[in-house]
Amino acid sequence: MIILSSAIMRGGEEMKIQIPTKYMNASMLTGEKIYTIAEVQLEKLRDKDKYVLYFLEDTIGLPLNITNLKALINAYGNDTDNWVNKKVRLKTATIIFNAQQKNTIIIEPL
Repeated sequence: MIILSSAIMRGGEEMKIQIPTKYMNASMLTGEKIYTIAEVQLEKLRDKDKYVLYFLEDTIGLPLNITNLKALINAYGNDTDNWVNKKVRLKTATIIFNAQQKNTIIIEPL
């Protein structure tokens, strides 16, 4: 499990806290990185079934949004067993979602 560092304000003073997580998010990724898919799991996240990628190069998973899921299906087919050992580039991007700007991870199949 990875520990994320986060800054919060308390009494006008910034404090660092650590939040354990088992899933990757955009704040954890700097620049572009190439990963090899080790396995794909269907997991329950916030009462929804989501596909989660796990990589040879890291211990945490990446839950797939619909955009990234479609990119992988288009590149490697709809049988997730065929995704194993495929390389992907992960990079961050700023998007508009529900009328709000947010950072996300974009998957580029290689």
